[in-house]
Amino acid sequence: MSKDVLGVIKERRSIRSFKSDPLPENALNQILEAARWAPSAGNLQPWELYIVRGEEQKKGLAKAALGQMFLAEAPVVIVVCAVPSRSARRYRERGENCTASKTLLLPPKTSSCQQQQSVWELAG
Repeated sequence: MSKDVLGVIKERRSIRSFKSDPLPENALNQILEAARWAPSAGNLQPWELYIVRGEEQKKGLAKAALGQMFLAEAPVVIVVCAVPSRSARRYRERGENCTASKTLLLPPKTSSCQQQQSVWELAG
């Protein structure tokens, strides 16, 4: 493992306090691009991404996430939902029982997620 990769892993943090500043579109696009390139079995990307900006929707997500109300304070929430049927086409029952990744890593120097005080709630 290269020193750069290990450094990124060690510097990763969970952010639960957010600025009220909106997340710039180019930063959101960078995060989505990283998600598009995330590896998956058979390169199937068995997930769907949902961008949530609405206050009421974020509150609903926070309640659904066992009352983690800090989610509602983030300017943008990206919800990742597993699509087991996409994996099942290739991997049958084993693919049907998959879940979406719980963690995506971005380099801290380019991570809009950290620098803009945004959050990713990855549900699977």
